[in-house]
Amino acid sequence: MHPFRVFKILLGLCFLFCLGLGISAEEAKEPPTLFRKDRPEIIPLWRRVADFTPTLRSVETAVISPNGRFVLSGSKFSYQLILWRVLDGTAVWDRQLEAEVEAVAFSPDSRFIAAGDEAFKVTIWNLNGEAIRELEHDAGFDGITWSPDGRFVAAGSEKGEVVIWNTQTWEIERILKAGNTVNSLQFSKDTRYLIAGGNRMNPDPENRNDRHGFVMAWDVSQDWKKIHDLRAQERSSKSIRFHPDEHSFAVAGFANQVKVFRFPEGGEIATINVDDRLEAIAYHPEGNFLFVGGHGDTMQVYETSGYTLIHEFPCSRIEYIDFSPDGRLMTTGHEDSGLLQLFLFMSRLESRKDYNALSKEILTNRDLR
Repeated sequence: MHPFRVFKILLGLCFLFCLGLGISAEEAKEPPTLFRKDRPEIIPLWRRVADFTPTLRSVETAVISPNGRFVLSGSKFSYQLILWRVLDGTAVWDRQLEAEVEAVAFSPDSRFIAAGDEAFKVTIWNLNGEAIRELEHDAGFDGITWSPDGRFVAAGSEKGEVVIWNTQTWEIERILKAGNTVNSLQFSKDTRYLIAGGNRMNPDPENRNDRHGFVMAWDVSQDWKKIHDLRAQERSSKSIRFHPDEHSFAVAGFANQVKVFRFPEGGEIATINVDDRLEAIAYHPEGNFLFVGGHGDTMQVYETSGYTLIHEFPCSRIEYIDFSPDGRLMTTGHEDSGLLQLFLFMSRLESRKDYNALSKEILTNRDLR
């Protein structure tokens, strides 16, 4: 049979299949993406000093609010919690804490802030910079996350526990034992799952040098049932993140590597080996790229179909990476310099038709009505 005829038959079958599902040929197309799929176009917007000690400086954590209007940073040496305005990099307020600020998170509605520190506290703040609640525990906190449904604040402690508070009562909902330290946590988008990464040490005094980076996961809907406990790396796991489709997650740390695992079934997908210790990873919200940073002089970008390196740019001693939910903005916190940076992702719609379709969804102009 002639190849063109075979093609026509296959095209017709595809069309009939779409009709059978009640899907038009237009709807069957892949939805338009705002950004380039082969390589991100990143523009630096502003940079600010966010740790003001005269010698050592480090921004341990930096996150963008869900509404994309603010950046929150926590410093290691000057003990500062600073809220910045995305619009122009202005510091809205600056609060001095009792000890280094290791972890921060916004509530899903962007109205409140949770900050974990080395004074053994998680403090809840409002956007005016008022501390409205202090949650004390018996260890410092290295990681923190607020559940997408707003019900829980989970913090990873230096005792190796995940402490979960119920935000309705602010009582402890559950304490999950995980290892010796818990450095990074994230809830799934539906709050069904919680993943955590950190460091675990052999309890045998004769084998204290036997350490490894772990990953654990729990099913919140099944009374916090543990579903994974992986020996992810031979050194501490410092950052763990779900892929946006939540069929996998990535973990990176002091073993100079990133590992990617299937979720929830488990099983390794990829290993990325690098030259330096890693502190931070983050997926771009569209899911095409994984950003990786640590003790080296560059930030590396990997495409996520095969996890190959496609781009890198100068960005040294990265402690934290975070994206706005729409993928427009990226912030980074840096060690040694005490630097906080904000970047913009340039949009590149694939066609004018995509642009027109999206603009009609957004605009409420009178002439369009």
